[in-house]
Amino acid sequence: MSIPSFTNLIRFLDEDSVEAYGEVAPESLDNIEGSVVKVMGQDIEYLQDTGKTAVVKKASDALAGPYDDITIPKEAHLMDYEGELCIIIGKDGKDIQPQDALDYILGYTVGNDLSSRYWQRPPRAGGQFCYAKSFDGFAPIGPTILSPHVATAESLHLTTKVNGEVRQQSPISDMIFNVRDIISHCSQGTTLRKGTIIMTGTPSGIAAKMPDSPWIQKGDVVEFSGGRRAGGGGSGEAATGTEVLKDLPVGGLDGLVVKVGLMDELEALGRSMPIPPQLPRCSSVVGSFRPWERPPPPRASEPSHNSIVQWLANRLSLDVGGYEPNGSVKTIHGLNVYQALAPAEVKGEILFLPDVFGLATHNKILADQYANFGYNTTIVDYFQGEALPDIIMSYTPGTDVDSYSNFSQEEKEIIRNADISTWLSRHSRAKVSGLLHPFFVAFREGLGQSAKLHVLGHCFGGKYALRLAKSNKITSAMTMHPSFIEEDDWQNLQRPVMVCCAESDVFTPSLIADTFKAAAEWEVYYKISVYGGTVHGFASRADRSNSEQMRPYRSSFEDSLSWIKLVEGS
Repeated sequence: MSIPSFTNLIRFLDEDSVEAYGEVAPESLDNIEGSVVKVMGQDIEYLQDTGKTAVVKKASDALAGPYDDITIPKEAHLMDYEGELCIIIGKDGKDIQPQDALDYILGYTVGNDLSSRYWQRPPRAGGQFCYAKSFDGFAPIGPTILSPHVATAESLHLTTKVNGEVRQQSPISDMIFNVRDIISHCSQGTTLRKGTIIMTGTPSGIAAKMPDSPWIQKGDVVEFSGGRRAGGGGSGEAATGTEVLKDLPVGGLDGLVVKVGLMDELEALGRSMPIPPQLPRCSSVVGSFRPWERPPPPRASEPSHNSIVQWLANRLSLDVGGYEPNGSVKTIHGLNVYQALAPAEVKGEILFLPDVFGLATHNKILADQYANFGYNTTIVDYFQGEALPDIIMSYTPGTDVDSYSNFSQEEKEIIRNADISTWLSRHSRAKVSGLLHPFFVAFREGLGQSAKLHVLGHCFGGKYALRLAKSNKITSAMTMHPSFIEEDDWQNLQRPVMVCCAESDVFTPSLIADTFKAAAEWEVYYKISVYGGTVHGFASRADRSNSEQMRPYRSSFEDSLSWIKLVEGS
């Protein structure tokens, strides 16, 4: 069965009230009415064991026209918008394989997955979102359908406005699960009928995630558009002009998102380097800095007391009680190290330069994880037993330490006596470099010249990872939410570099922008990533009971493994 050919398709009633189909005229559209079809949504809480997105089915009566006034039942409190790309299935299919999925697409449009967060949140949800999302009219879509032959989904950019204010902006290419995978997953063991609409998930910017949660109110106007990305080339806009009037109270949680955070991929300079030819051009990723989450102005190269307090305040705490590390502690060239060895085949070596907590349990957990993936991992204690106490991770600077009922008197005294500025002066760049250089020489010689060695630096250790990338003694350097970076740290890099940044951190958007400028002069491959919605410590100190924190924690770990394979040409 062939799917009809068109660019922007609509169904309408002509002047004689006869149903007809046709291309969209340049003028605006007034009265459009759609038919009832199956509506499916993708949930951000994707199944961790399978790597597949969860599926939420909306009632067919939820479908509404693009210009309809939406009546909100009195039971539907905390109303929220979710601007989404919608896939319209053009022919029946079952057990569709990803490589064949595009053959089943009639076209794309945009829609609003309206949601009552009151009924979506525990304990009312009962583990399912259908009731919260299936009130009549809760799926307005349209007004046009864009042919997949005119533009790919990945070339489109989704924008959501509420009363003219931009709330959501994201390229469709940022979805965790692409269109092919979504269609394939939804069709496994289930027939996707012609006319089914799949709502693919919403990006960041929903009301529930904003300060004070600005739920939709009676009379609000919500607009969605799905146009081509700037610089994308080609002609035509994709399914623009979706406008819905509301009559509600509303609210949120990324109910149907398939995103970790808003990330827009940029292409940077590609260079031919004396490293494996399999490497592609270098890439960079920059995150979305929402105005209400924008960190303070950039600090000076020498950290001030205020910046240190902010740095500690913008960190994540980690409950690691009961964890038994798999590795062991030994001494190399006068410094204690924690070594986690691969249980089977050794793929390579990682030298882990830790955060201010040194050989703390959360760092040992990471080392054990890398070892489980085949990389012998060594954490070096360049603080010589004087790392900051773990209890500081659980304390928010400026608060009354006596208000923490879970702290012992001894722990409270440790916090009272902590002088971060003095501690940093004792572990200055000169002091740490003086210890690290002879250690590294001995450590590298012990591995043998043929060993592939990657250096991983978390926050405090990030700058020292970059410094080791100034020689050819390592395979690559990786930094996670780096701290106290100075201008010369970016200069004269000789090995590939991966930089993973928090969205809200002492390493501010301005400093990240400076990093991109510096990267233009690098003659190495690199990747710079900003993880949307994160704060300092996301890659190492995530609370394992918090799925919002664990998502970027896992993502950054997986990204580091992918980076290692990339630079090794495997």
